[in-house]
Amino acid sequence: MSPPLSRHNRILALACIAVLVAVIYSNTLHSSWQLDDIPNILQNNALHLRSLDLDSLRRAAFASPTGSQSIHRALARLSLALNWYFGQNNVTGYHLVNIFIHICTAFLLFLVVLKLYDSPRLRGGKTAENYYTALLAAVLWAANPVNVQAVTYIVQRMASLAALFYVWGILNYARARMEKQRLKQYLAFSLTLVCFAAAVMSKENAITFPIAILLIELIFFQSNKNGLWRTGKYLLPLCLLSVLLIFSIMPINVSTLLDYSNRSFSLQNRLLTEPRIIVYYLSLLFYPVPARLSLLHDIQISTSLFKPFTTILAIGFLTTLGGYSLLTCKKNPIFSFAVLFFLLNHLVESTVIPLELIFEHRNYLPALFLFWPLAVIFVRGITYYRARRPSISILLAVLLTACIISSGLWTYQRNAAWKTEFSLWFDVIKKYPDLARPYQLMGVLFARNGKDKLAKKYYLLSLTKKTQTPGRSRHLVYNNLGALYLKEGKYDQAQQAFQRALDAMPGDAKSYFNLIQTLLKKGDYGETERLADLAMKMKTHRKDADLLKIKGFVLLKTGHAGEAIPYLRAARFAAPGAADIYLNLASALVKSGQYARARLLLTKATEKFGVQLRFLLLQVDNEVRHKKRQAAEALALKIFTLYDLPAIQHALVEKPDNIAPDPKLVRPVLNRVYEQQLKKMSAPIQAP
Repeated sequence: MSPPLSRHNRILALACIAVLVAVIYSNTLHSSWQLDDIPNILQNNALHLRSLDLDSLRRAAFASPTGSQSIHRALARLSLALNWYFGQNNVTGYHLVNIFIHICTAFLLFLVVLKLYDSPRLRGGKTAENYYTALLAAVLWAANPVNVQAVTYIVQRMASLAALFYVWGILNYARARMEKQRLKQYLAFSLTLVCFAAAVMSKENAITFPIAILLIELIFFQSNKNGLWRTGKYLLPLCLLSVLLIFSIMPINVSTLLDYSNRSFSLQNRLLTEPRIIVYYLSLLFYPVPARLSLLHDIQISTSLFKPFTTILAIGFLTTLGGYSLLTCKKNPIFSFAVLFFLLNHLVESTVIPLELIFEHRNYLPALFLFWPLAVIFVRGITYYRARRPSISILLAVLLTACIISSGLWTYQRNAAWKTEFSLWFDVIKKYPDLARPYQLMGVLFARNGKDKLAKKYYLLSLTKKTQTPGRSRHLVYNNLGALYLKEGKYDQAQQAFQRALDAMPGDAKSYFNLIQTLLKKGDYGETERLADLAMKMKTHRKDADLLKIKGFVLLKTGHAGEAIPYLRAARFAAPGAADIYLNLASALVKSGQYARARLLLTKATEKFGVQLRFLLLQVDNEVRHKKRQAAEALALKIFTLYDLPAIQHALVEKPDNIAPDPKLVRPVLNRVYEQQLKKMSAPIQAP
């Protein structure tokens, strides 16, 4: 075993890594929220931690946007919740934590490589050489621009935090295997189990950890097959814990796990395409110029071993690489481990599970040890040629320096693309101008920022670009175009756009609802009712609160108040937090002569939603119909106390898509009370 390195050298290594990472990520502290950050953080109210009591922390850990109550990514969500507690939606705090995680992961990688040099397979080397190799391996990984997507993209803390605990777990396992004192050995192994659980609770791709430990055991610690059985006391608890975590976190439903119904490719397509993508990942990692990096990539789906021809070549290359690594793991342990670790950690996200085909952040964990063999080549080459051929040693040192500086500059440059949502999508359009998706998302951004003309331009441009999901793409674009036309009051164009969205995805609830809303705005109640009936006949829409509300609303508008009541009651049950459903149901009760029930419902609505002008006016309408003149005038007086005349007049105007109280009944009461108040104000003040 090599003599232990001084604390000073370890601190120096940490300082080198920290300074490098801090510099190359210094331009990300104000980079904006992107894509999945919005639903997972900004719009995820359950994650918005307001106190640090245990119950609040538990709710934040389970703050999945889907409402899941499993421990799925609970630790990563808890860290994001704590960020929210201290800084709300200020991005700087989130970026600082992500950068800190990246520094810690790189330093732990350095410690792991250094520790593995003390394993039976590698011990005996020079301490200084091992130190510089471990530091260089960590630096090359930390500075690689491919990692930007896992560090600068805030929500991908899930990936980076999983990697941190993963590599920390490996370090604890290596310490447990080399520790002589029984108590320290058990403590280190206990920490290994804790790190494994924490990694999986950050992101489920860390479930490969026990296999990685088996690789480490076989490559660095075992000299014969029998020795593996003696280390079963370490591996068996890991296997049992992995089974427990799988059942706790992942849905053990094969039909759900392998559901490709929402994808444009099949399981076979994915399995054929992913080898090409993994080879492409390798090319990105070793030649990561910013021009090759993008949030999206234009990947041709493989339909057979020979379509495209690079499919069979990629499969052959990876099979050869993996096979060679397995066969030579005793002779070339570092190279074999780096390759097998990379392939192993692509098993979860790059095989059968129907995820998106390609994302750069998926390399954050797999690439951890990939630069270790390269570091060995550089350090040994520089050391070997220093005395024999100094010129070659200098050349290697210059080349190494250029690699590190280039990686750092490219990372800094790549981070600039993540500055804003606009800069990110302009970057994708620049690199892949024929893809439809970036144009669609640019349209969304322009619409969100009130630039409707530019939004329409990009939506229409996206229809001329290629996409793997043409139906879904057209559905999205036409729905968004329809929303813009509806906003502008161009109802005919909106109707046409929503109809095209429905044609692109027949039966889609959102398209039905948008089209029905447009018809309501136009006052076409007959067609509105027909479409609402058609939508409600579909099993998936039968209990849709919006459709029930619209059906009841149309019946109410067309003079069938009694028939509207059951639909509006069902809508209220389905969506108890919708104030307009209460208003429409109360109006139906008023018009059908159920005055007491209407009064009770409006009282409940006021208690639930607060005092609102439309509730008060409908109450006046109800009391007038019920011949309760005094009650009606008392309500009118309350209205004048709380609201001005323009607001009251506006609320009495009925439009095609809203219900207003009967002005013929309500206005006389309001006028009478108004005149009474004017007389009181103009009456002379009596002398005492």
